[in-house]
Amino acid sequence: QSLTEALKGNKKAQGNWGEFQLDRLLESSGLRKGQDYDTQEAYYDEDKRLYRPDVIIHLPENRDIIVDSKVSLNDYLDADKAETQQKFLQKNLACIKAHIDELSAKEYQKLLKGRTLNYVIMFIPVESAYVAALEADNNLYDYAYRRNVILATPLSLMPVLRTVDNLWRIDSQNQNVQKIAELGGKIYD
Repeated sequence: QSLTEALKGNKKAQGNWGEFQLDRLLESSGLRKGQDYDTQEAYYDEDKRLYRPDVIIHLPENRDIIVDSKVSLNDYLDADKAETQQKFLQKNLACIKAHIDELSAKEYQKLLKGRTLNYVIMFIPVESAYVAALEADNNLYDYAYRRNVILATPLSLMPVLRTVDNLWRIDSQNQNVQKIAELGGKIYD
């Protein structure tokens, strides 16, 4: 309850909490900060405007995945208590759609000049808030997808992160095999 009250009144606290949840998920996936992913990297567009995605996950072959955490709990938490629950759930949905539109407008993909996938992952740390939004609009995922935004919660993001970790392991093994082959060739020569 104390966490709920602290997060409810302060958007910055909500944002920090969402980023913390994302960071914990990244660490538990086996990815290493500063090597497999970076947080809060600064990028500038052609007009010198600053962009700071929450996380950039690095993939082999100089590719990246951008993940941005978006938390808006006020309307969702108010829906739990309110007699007019549907009104607050619609406001929660509208807030999530506004975050989708905001991420889409930032066009993070263009900032990384072809190194990233054609979409941004929007991390929603509260599974039940995402489910409530989907119940309010079962086309929400398609709405986001058409705007090059993929919605993810802790349950759906973890398999992606584990896959990235496995890609790095395979890449490392392939590099070791290549080194062994080169050394074997030198010995043979």
